[in-house]
Amino acid sequence: MSTPSERTFAAFAFARLGNLRDRVRGSREFRRWLATHPVADVDGERFYVTGGDRLSDEEEMQLTWARDRHVVDESTIQRLQAEYSAEDGDVTP
Repeated sequence: MSTPSERTFAAFAFARLGNLRDRVRGSREFRRWLATHPVADVDGERFYVTGGDRLSDEEEMQLTWARDRHVVDESTIQRLQAEYSAEDGDVTP
């Protein structure tokens, strides 16, 4: 079952994907890409504006970057989405 710290699908996935979060976070390419997105601070939390009006936290941005660059296999993401959905009844990709 997911924990309160796994409130998003990205947090849930990273908790199960070993050192992927650290590999992405440590990537200069990721940092450059992240810097191209506008930032919005909401209630003391930092979000990045994507797709026009969507707000994503840094974990969500890390997972998006990893998926877009095929750093993580899409079949693994689909399996994790099914697990997340089964545990919480909701999927926030």
